[in-house]
Amino acid sequence: EGLIIAYQLCSAIASIFAKNFSKDIHPVVLTVWQMFIGSSILILIGLIGFDFSSITYSSELIAILLYLSAVSAAAYTIWNILLKYNKAAEISIFKFVTPVAGTLLSVAILGDALDYKTIIALVFVSLGIIAVYYKKDKESKSKVAQ
Repeated sequence: EGLIIAYQLCSAIASIFAKNFSKDIHPVVLTVWQMFIGSSILILIGLIGFDFSSITYSSELIAILLYLSAVSAAAYTIWNILLKYNKAAEISIFKFVTPVAGTLLSVAILGDALDYKTIIALVFVSLGIIAVYYKKDKESKSKVAQ
């Protein structure tokens, strides 16, 4: 639980920084710098404490790494673009789409099985997102009517 709280705190701080920096820096450039700095730190840590001889290098490994890099870069670029043009609090709820999308993609691509507990959890997460935006939409309509 402590790591989850630490992640959420870091994520909130990162969103604030990205929102502020995106005023002066294009979101794509911002994403490139974020990924360059973050990957450099991770590579340095890896060089210190990892035995690279334990990896079996293949074309499939390179393809998977390139695919995951591209997906991450696209996701963070879209997130930074959204942050530039929207309030962070309004779009933060969409971070809850990540486990829903991940679960559905793992079922579709990897053939993972869905049990009833997972389906119930996905329904509740989806209903939570809908509830937040339904309430927000209702409030904005009532403000316009006044």
